[in-house]
Amino acid sequence: MSRLIASILLSVLLFPLAGILYLITFFVCVEMRWFARYRDDAGFLVAGLITAPFVAWYWIAVWRKTVNWTPARVSRTRTAAALAVGVALPVGALTGMLERDFGFFIATVLAPLLWLMATVLVWRETNAERSARLRLQNRRGDGPAVPCPTCGYDMTGLKGTRCPECGCEFTVDEILASQPGRAAVELER
Repeated sequence: MSRLIASILLSVLLFPLAGILYLITFFVCVEMRWFARYRDDAGFLVAGLITAPFVAWYWIAVWRKTVNWTPARVSRTRTAAALAVGVALPVGALTGMLERDFGFFIATVLAPLLWLMATVLVWRETNAERSARLRLQNRRGDGPAVPCPTCGYDMTGLKGTRCPECGCEFTVDEILASQPGRAAVELER
């Protein structure tokens, strides 16, 4: 199994794991009667305060090796967390006007979900980072990252599937099937 497939599977497992942690924490708080007067409110709050750091730790642990951690990206990740909380709190407060307990639930669940969505955008590889990564791959002697099936020209970074060297047009499937090494084998499985 490739690292990417493993990361995707682990990412999918985050949601049921976080849900189980949230529910267990909530029910422990409610049943232990730690907060007698505000049992449900406090249960939602404690569950959110425990589950959100777990979600962040898990998500970063799964994707840390694939993200180019620049100072700007780290800063944007932190800003995304603050913005997620800043959006979740008013939404939870508005929802809480209808049903107080439900407002606490919405606020504590929405913040980590918004942060996860933001990280997908913040952690995306820029065109400059992709070009630098592919140039480094070429310098290591791995050969062209995406060679033309006909002439071997490096088609890395092209927006289309027509080779500028020989002029042949290919489908994406034809280009992928012609790739040397394990790449084509992994794609066929």
